[in-house]
Amino acid sequence: MKYEICKYRREKSYMKSLLDEGLRLNYDGLIFLTSKISSLGEMPNNVNPKDYDIDIVFGASIFANKVGDLKQKINKVNRRANFLAVFGENTEINRVASCDDRVDVIMISSGKRNHSLDHTTAKKCRKNNIAIGFDSNVIFENEGYARAGWIKNYKKSRKVANKYGSDVILTSYAKGEYLLRGSKELKSLFKLLGFTESDFERSIKFLERSIIDNKKTNGENFIEPGIELINE
Repeated sequence: MKYEICKYRREKSYMKSLLDEGLRLNYDGLIFLTSKISSLGEMPNNVNPKDYDIDIVFGASIFANKVGDLKQKINKVNRRANFLAVFGENTEINRVASCDDRVDVIMISSGKRNHSLDHTTAKKCRKNNIAIGFDSNVIFENEGYARAGWIKNYKKSRKVANKYGSDVILTSYAKGEYLLRGSKELKSLFKLLGFTESDFERSIKFLERSIIDNKKTNGENFIEPGIELINE
């Protein structure tokens, strides 16, 4: 199953247009990330999920520049979201997040363009089954030296992730229907940034596996790994 990550906004026209575009681009599911925890699971009025033959997943985006703030937000979100993305603003935040297996992905695009993925974070992400996230928005939102800086960052970070066998997520992190890109376009774009066909396939598989596992973990019958409540 192919999933793509989008930014959540509650406006009816925004959600509807993204869902329509997601279907047109043959996505099996869209993951809507929100930093407002109270918005998790909220659909706009008059937008019925049953009208769309697509899996609608609600996830949390966590922004933090202090360790205490990061841990507090993760604890608050725990089991309320079916996907958890940390947008770390510095190396310390990324390293702490990489030790918490409740985190699904660490997005490196929220830091500075010259602040690439560090080896310790990549190694811990591999150990704890956390992906390193790259979104194409930062390439299009910047120009000149800023864009060149991000391209250099992504190429360097990809090499570090590869060195330790860390999973990667390649996404458009769409903030509107015109920024949601199909698989072929997204793949072509990231190839220009040094990523491979194998990276893209790993990204698709990681997203699918994460959603399946998280839905199971967040189910009301789940107690702990390997233990579930059986209703007779």
